[in-house]
Amino acid sequence: MRRRRWLQREPMPLQRCTTGAFEWVFLKRGSGPPLLLIHGLSGSVRWWERTIPPLAQLFTVYAVELRGFAGNRGRPLPLTENAQGLAAFMAAQDIAQAHAIGHSMGGQICIHLAAAYPERIDRLVLAAPSGLLHRGLVTMGFRLARAGRYGAIDFVPTLAHDALRAGPVNLLLAARALLKDDVTSRLVAIRAPTLVIAGEHDMLVPPAACAAVAEGISGATFHVVPEAGHNLMWDRAEAFNTAVLEFLTR
Repeated sequence: MRRRRWLQREPMPLQRCTTGAFEWVFLKRGSGPPLLLIHGLSGSVRWWERTIPPLAQLFTVYAVELRGFAGNRGRPLPLTENAQGLAAFMAAQDIAQAHAIGHSMGGQICIHLAAAYPERIDRLVLAAPSGLLHRGLVTMGFRLARAGRYGAIDFVPTLAHDALRAGPVNLLLAARALLKDDVTSRLVAIRAPTLVIAGEHDMLVPPAACAAVAEGISGATFHVVPEAGHNLMWDRAEAFNTAVLEFLTR
C-alpha cells in the first residue's frame, strides 16, 4: 500500500474545452490577468503544483495539458499545431491576451505561439526551453539518464506516473519532433518582453542552450536558478517563483 500511495493522490479539478479539431484539458485557478502554463515532454498540470498557488494570487492561471499527455489522450500534435491550438483555446476562453510560461517542450511551443501570434502574448517566460538542442535521440537518452542526479527526489513519483500515462510511443514521437525543430528563425519574431530561465545543473537543456535562446530574442532577460535541475519549477520552487513573479509584475 505504501508504494502505491503516490498513485492515489487527490484528483485535480480539470476542465475540458474543444475548439474545432483541438481538445484541451486544463486547470483554472485564481483571478486577475490571464496566465498560461504549458508543460514539457511527458508533463501534466501537476508539474506546476509548487508554482500555481503563488501565481494564482495575482493571475487567472490556465494550466494546460497537451494532447498525448496526462489526461488529454491521443497522439501528440506537431509543435506548430499546438501553438495554433493554444491560440484557439485562448479565443474559446475569451482571452484576448495573456502571459505565458512554457517549460522545456512547452517553452518551444510558446516560442511558436509568441512568434505566430504576437498580439496574443503580453509577457513570456521560457523555462529551460528546448528548440536549439541540435542533438539526436541517443545523446539525449544518455543525458536523461544523468539528469536525475540533480533533480528533487520527491518529483520522481510524478515523473514516473506521467511518463506511464503518456506511453513510450507518444514520448518518442514528441521527442523526435522537438529535436528536429530549430526555432532560430522564430526567435527574431517574438515581440513580447521575455524571461529565459535555466537550471544551473540542467543536463537536458543546459544553461548555455537557454542563453542562446535569450540571445535570439530582442531584449530578453536571462536568469539561472542556482542548484536547480531540468524541472526547476519543482527543484527550486521558491527561487523560480520569485524570479517569475518579479518579471511578470515589473
